[in-house]
Amino acid sequence: SNICPQNPGLNRGRWKELEEEIRQWARRDSALLITCGPIVDSSRKHIGQHRVAVPDQFFKVIAAPYTEQPRGIAFLFENNDNQPPLGALAVTIDSIETITGIDFFHHIPDSIETLIESNTSLELWNLN
Repeated sequence: SNICPQNPGLNRGRWKELEEEIRQWARRDSALLITCGPIVDSSRKHIGQHRVAVPDQFFKVIAAPYTEQPRGIAFLFENNDNQPPLGALAVTIDSIETITGIDFFHHIPDSIETLIESNTSLELWNLN
C-alpha cells in the first residue's frame, strides 16, 4: 500500500521537493535504487476508527551504484510541518539501516555497498 499518514506540510513540502530532485537524478543517472517508509515507535499515535498508526518519522534512501562514481544518500524527516532544507535532512544510509534494522543494498558488491552507505556527499547530489 502507498498509504501512510503524513503531515500535509511534510507531504506538500520537503517530501515533494525530494521527489522532484529524485526525478532529476534519475534522468541524469539512468538507474537509481530507492526505498522509503515510515518509522513508528511503540508509543505511536493512532487516528481514525481503525486506529491507523501515525509515524513519528519517514525515511528515504537513494543509491546510484551503477554510475562512474557510485554514491548514496538518505533522508530522515520528522512527521511535522517544520522541515529544514533538504541538505540538513541528509544522513547516511548506514544510519537509516541502524534505525530500521533493514540492510537495504545487500545485493550490491560489498566494496560498493560500503562506499555508498557510509558517505553522504551533498555535492555529488547537487544539494547545498
